[in-house]
Amino acid sequence: MMKQQYPYIHQIFSCITFILFFSPCIRAQKTEYTSLEDGFIIRDLKEYNNELYACGFLVDSMHHGHAAIYKWNGNALCLAGLTQASGIATCMAVYHNELYVGGAFTDMEGKPANNIARWNGSRWAAAGKGVLNLTDPNPAFEDINVLTVYNNELYAGGDFDVAGQDSAKNIAAWDGNQWHKLSGSLGKRLFIPLSMTTFQQKLYVSAILDSMTSDPKIIDYDGNEWNSSEMQALTVNVGNMVVYNGVLCMVSRLKDSSLSINGW
Repeated sequence: MMKQQYPYIHQIFSCITFILFFSPCIRAQKTEYTSLEDGFIIRDLKEYNNELYACGFLVDSMHHGHAAIYKWNGNALCLAGLTQASGIATCMAVYHNELYVGGAFTDMEGKPANNIARWNGSRWAAAGKGVLNLTDPNPAFEDINVLTVYNNELYAGGDFDVAGQDSAKNIAAWDGNQWHKLSGSLGKRLFIPLSMTTFQQKLYVSAILDSMTSDPKIIDYDGNEWNSSEMQALTVNVGNMVVYNGVLCMVSRLKDSSLSINGW
């Protein structure tokens, strides 16, 4: 298929970086801005129940960081519950009418939650026993980096080796009641998912596959087996992915080291 490239990626990245990481506001309405707390670093945005949620971590005046989730309904900005937990919240997804938040934390609103929790609009609850990294208590990546829905299940990807009561190699699926590992073999190679999305009835994953390099590659999953994506030859380093107008769009570093937004 033809690859589409968009040359203004540097300007786009500059704007996104400024808005998400350096601007103290989450939304502008005319010329009036609604401010988040100083020190709040946004990692993900998601719409849920007609409200905009922002998750990330908040650094207080004592330089202590903790996870925080804010919500904006168009008029007012507030925390989702009393949501300040130890650690960091990195990603969100809506599944079975609940908002799931993943990251690296042990509780949410005082309730035990192993790196993932769910919000029904009024209270927080755990997603079973969650996921854990028992091999490395201080992993290089957050326990959960990314969440997405595929085949009516919630997929979590990150740096963990246990999901629920199952051993799982950095990716697992939640059916609303329990966790399970995926079928198919990844072999013995390193596998750390950084971004996931569904496209043409497959799950596409941008992941670090080689311990000798930090460049993510694309592999896809059809519900039974893992396959090296045919898009692999186009890119060296693949970042976030999203489907837009029937096209799988990705931010990537090409073999000539230039950054590009590519469509497949």
